Amino acid sequence: RKCFYLSKAEEEAKLKAGLPFTIRFKLSPFEEAFNDLIHGPVHHNVFELEGDPIIVKSDGFPTYHFANVVDDHLMQISHVLRGVEWQVSTPKHILMYRAFGWDPPEF
Repeated sequence: RKCFYLSKAEEEAKLKAGLPFTIRFKLSPFEEAFNDLIHGPVHHNVFELEGDPIIVKSDGFPTYHFANVVDDHLMQISHVLRGVEWQVSTPKHILMYRAFGWDPPEF
């Protein structure tokens, strides 16, 4: 949260100077559990592991995580099967669904 506490004037000065920036997804520091359809209960604290994740990169393009959630929602995906290596990202995706007020698919 390096820039989280900048004043409005500091933010405006950085933007006016043309400094590159990213957009982050603000998380609460709580563990998020979900039930993986294959592996059962899974617990990860995204905030503790990586802080507030970037969702829009400094080049203006969305990250995979942000684009994935929006795309799956627009395509009305109901079930997602993932390898174990993606379990750590699933809570982040579920939190994004909730932030949009959308029901996440089954994972």
